[in-house]
Amino acid sequence: MLLPLCYMTVLPERMPLRHSSLRWTIPTGSHCRAGTVLAFCNLGLAWGVDSYLAPLMHEARDLQLAFVLQHPGQVHYARDPAGGGQMDHSVWAHEWVPHNEFGQLETAAPPSGPLLRALIVAGRRVSELAEVRDGLLTGWHARKRAWWPDAHDPGIVVAALGSCEVTSIMYGERPGMLDLLDGAAGGSQLLVVPDIAAVPCARTTLEQMRRTEAERQAIAADMASGLLGIAGVLEPRDWLMAGAIQATLLASPLLEPCPMLLRSGLSLPAGPAAVVMSLHAEPVRVFRHRRLGYTLALYDYRLRDLGEGLRQWLVRAFEPVLRSPEDIRADFAALLAALRGGPVRRVLLANMFSSAINDDLPGYAGLDEPLSRTIGTVRAKETNLALASLATEEPNLAILDIDAMAAYLGALRAIPDGMHVAGELQSLVQQDIRSLLAESGLWTLAAF
Repeated sequence: MLLPLCYMTVLPERMPLRHSSLRWTIPTGSHCRAGTVLAFCNLGLAWGVDSYLAPLMHEARDLQLAFVLQHPGQVHYARDPAGGGQMDHSVWAHEWVPHNEFGQLETAAPPSGPLLRALIVAGRRVSELAEVRDGLLTGWHARKRAWWPDAHDPGIVVAALGSCEVTSIMYGERPGMLDLLDGAAGGSQLLVVPDIAAVPCARTTLEQMRRTEAERQAIAADMASGLLGIAGVLEPRDWLMAGAIQATLLASPLLEPCPMLLRSGLSLPAGPAAVVMSLHAEPVRVFRHRRLGYTLALYDYRLRDLGEGLRQWLVRAFEPVLRSPEDIRADFAALLAALRGGPVRRVLLANMFSSAINDDLPGYAGLDEPLSRTIGTVRAKETNLALASLATEEPNLAILDIDAMAAYLGALRAIPDGMHVAGELQSLVQQDIRSLLAESGLWTLAAF
């Protein structure tokens, strides 16, 4: 049987909606499973000065809608004579008309429900100059979000503060974060804040939450004067990096609004109900501002990429601070205490890989103590133990035991380069996230 694939009503009629032409992710005639993203488009909304849509303004240029297939079959799509070219990117190309047919699904079995489900994604760019619309939720974003609009009330928001393995786990293999979001109740939202410049460790996250407007202005003014003092040797890449660092310092991902377009209209959830973090975002060395006292965490590879001018600013303005596993434990205890009583009901913490596939150290006799300062695998084991003990005291903290999962699969299979997770390990961690959210009563397993 041939069934029509049509646009649907995704937003209230009072909200005029325009869109680009559809961009298909599969060739016509493809046999597709349920959960496949068939096509997507960019959305255009009426952005008036007094518009109640103002909370979405910073994501207006990267607001997209995807059609997700809910029933398997062979997909045939109709050619849009007004599509292609710049029409695939222009948000004002077409008026959204529900029930207009754009393709067909050929299937032997009748569907038990709707053929399609709408998914909305949004990205807030690090800079409006970072114009990348090649795919679904592509580009250089300070945060990425995805949610189902087919609800009258918002579900929960699950926020992830990157390091790279956490962002990879949240993004998943399918576009639009569907690996985790597929099957979830309407209104459920995933929010990812990647480590684009500064590292979102527990200490910096807590400082972001506590920072006053006066302190933010002081940080911005100090950076401006400090950078201008060495402007003669600053390279263009230094200015870009400095801007990204400042934007991170002045934001607070766990306090920022997460506005959602739902079938009932614009919704403003109270904030994340669950947060995913990683011990790999807890470097041994952080930097403390000599005058203002705030913390900046940067990966070593980011430090190596700095130009000479920005490196000079870092040396002049900051002092290095070395942290032990117990220091990191104390930072998380303080963060959990600050979150207590707020909307965040669960913190999921991915632990560290504590084995190295190329570790050939014959002995520890010639090394200074504590060994955690010089041997990464020792530091990882001690840090994992410190946070595991904290989880026994803090009911809102749960450990995503990536270390044990990697050991179960085998390090070469789970972490082939010794640093980044492979697909099989990524899937196991995603399952653990779903289970821990279910145990917390935030999402039920049946929703997946």
